[in-house]
Amino acid sequence: MTYGYTVADAAASDIFYEAVDFVKSALHFVPSDEPLTDVDGSIRQRFKRGTDEIIVESDVQVDYVGIRSNVSLPIRCLHKWTTE
Repeated sequence: MTYGYTVADAAASDIFYEAVDFVKSALHFVPSDEPLTDVDGSIRQRFKRGTDEIIVESDVQVDYVGIRSNVSLPIRCLHKWTTE
């Protein structure tokens, strides 16, 4: 993924699901599968819109909630990064 957005600086399922709702309602992406929950409590869900793809994740190891994408997104967040 080329773009990353830190939504929260601590892993949290409630913020993860708020980000999922935002991706569906405001960005109009469709889930490509059900959320996956790891044994450590991390949660990840993929979304698609045409060839564009987004991953929303609450990662317990990194301790953040973030959005990664192959396209730039018009969102407000704590921190943005890119590999461009």
